[in-house]
Amino acid sequence: MKKPDTITFAKEYLRAGISVIPLKPRNKIPALPWREFQKRLPTEEELEAWFGNVSHYNIGIVTGAISEMAALDADSAKAVEWCEANLPKTPTVQTARGRHYYFRFRPGLKNSVNVNGLKLDVRGEGGYVAAPPSEHETGAVYHWVEGRGLDEIPLAEIPSHLLANKVEKPADATGAKTTKYAQAALASELAKVAGATFGTRNDTLNRAAFSLGSLVAGGELDKHQVEAALLA
Repeated sequence: MKKPDTITFAKEYLRAGISVIPLKPRNKIPALPWREFQKRLPTEEELEAWFGNVSHYNIGIVTGAISEMAALDADSAKAVEWCEANLPKTPTVQTARGRHYYFRFRPGLKNSVNVNGLKLDVRGEGGYVAAPPSEHETGAVYHWVEGRGLDEIPLAEIPSHLLANKVEKPADATGAKTTKYAQAALASELAKVAGATFGTRNDTLNRAAFSLGSLVAGGELDKHQVEAALLA
């Protein structure tokens, strides 16, 4: 199946007041520093630069106050089963391994992981999720569940009992909170640098620094942690 046109989706999200960012092709890592898009919406010109001209970028929805949205990332069949049984009907995306459930944002709602002991993460202020029509590394294309698109059903309130049981993201030794995506990205880039052959090391290091710098700018990795790891 042909992947839908990302620029069309991006413009629809923008018209709905949703902040979006480009993600690396078939990946969940931001393609640029994205902290400013937690505070402002991108322009149509920026959307064209990111997603126009047959771009292969994935697209991320920035959660929090800017988009007035939060998301629950159910990343296993068991987590999806729990959500379907316990959550109100709300806009829902089918992902490669589970589903994303979108809710109205509550002021002060932060990111958290392993809610109720499940592979169920909260994305609030300072977070983002890959959105349709992003393509997973497996080739699966994210899509809105039938009857549960943003234009088909209103955003529900996120249940209070769910938030009461959430587990905050662990902090690393520097005090910075990190996500599993950020840690996986760090490990991946470090492996590329370590395995770079003679003549490619500088380019590999520069690409790694740029990629990880995007996560530092988004508050998902600590600057000193990244610098120390790359130097090592």
